[in-house]
Amino acid sequence: IIDREGRVMQSNNVGAFGPLPLVVGLGANAGAAGIIDLLRAQPSLAGRVEAAVRVSERRWNLRLMGGADILLPEGQEAAAITRLVELHARDRLLDRPLAAVDMRLPDRLVVRMNPAPSATTPPTNPTQVRSTRG
Repeated sequence: IIDREGRVMQSNNVGAFGPLPLVVGLGANAGAAGIIDLLRAQPSLAGRVEAAVRVSERRWNLRLMGGADILLPEGQEAAAITRLVELHARDRLLDRPLAAVDMRLPDRLVVRMNPAPSATTPPTNPTQVRSTRG
């Protein structure tokens, strides 16, 4: 548990404090207050975020509950989060089977979907494989 300045306040019995945002990565404690404030201002997104991950001590990724990563641009987190919330409201973006949404470039959005399981792929359970040789 850290305070707004990133100082560690307590490391034992974290569960006693209820649900708290998870921030991870080198330097995450120092920048946590800013990203948490941005997420609290967007509750429709905040409820989907499992963790805020600090990358190279300079920018953030948001890890969603389903495992997708939202790659935020350095120094433009607020604008990117606002855009993401708008895209979700309009196109239900976050309800799709996403692997990642890269928002690091201001003039484009790159969405990587999770591959859909193939309907033609046979089961790979070895107990179901039988020899046709006699």
